[in-house]
Amino acid sequence: MFYNVKDYPKLQIVEDSWEIIKKEYIENDTDSLLIGRREAALHETLDENNNYVPNAHEGHTMNPYDYYDGKWLMFGFRYRGGDLLENQAMFPQTMRILNSIGYYVHTMGFSVLDANSHINRHSDPDEIEPPQKTMRGHLGLINCNDKCSLTLFDHTGGEETYRWKAGELMIFDIQQEHKADNFSSEKRVVMLFDFKIKEL
Repeated sequence: MFYNVKDYPKLQIVEDSWEIIKKEYIENDTDSLLIGRREAALHETLDENNNYVPNAHEGHTMNPYDYYDGKWLMFGFRYRGGDLLENQAMFPQTMRILNSIGYYVHTMGFSVLDANSHINRHSDPDEIEPPQKTMRGHLGLINCNDKCSLTLFDHTGGEETYRWKAGELMIFDIQQEHKADNFSSEKRVVMLFDFKIKEL
């Protein structure tokens, strides 16, 4: 259920450049940029009174807070093809790397899961029309160890668990049900990006 750079060799540059991406994350003090952000999504889903806007997460059938508790945050560069230029300007090397891969990346950013936090089982909508589809890449950056994992579930009831490793790229189908866990005492940081492929 999980894939790696051997399955998608065009992504090798991302894995090879993980230390550059991590360094830029640290040098920009990205943790401080996330302080006070309630919303994990790359676009707003709260109105001016901090009430959930039901249709803001197109394709999701439930309030996102039903599957995470606000302790998962994203520092985004692009969402569904829409560029967040101010954020991109702060990370020129990371953007150079992500823009150099041989796939169209329509969503990307740093995914931060707080200590002792979890994202419950869910699947993500794929707005790409067949025969194309969306795959998701996770590049391990910070606190990637055996206490931090992603589990995929298939339609037969089977499951497979991956434990993030610093400098390793993991890939999966976003429409497959999955959940994430951080049982450690520190936040886990990965680079998340969704890219478009043509189904075989």
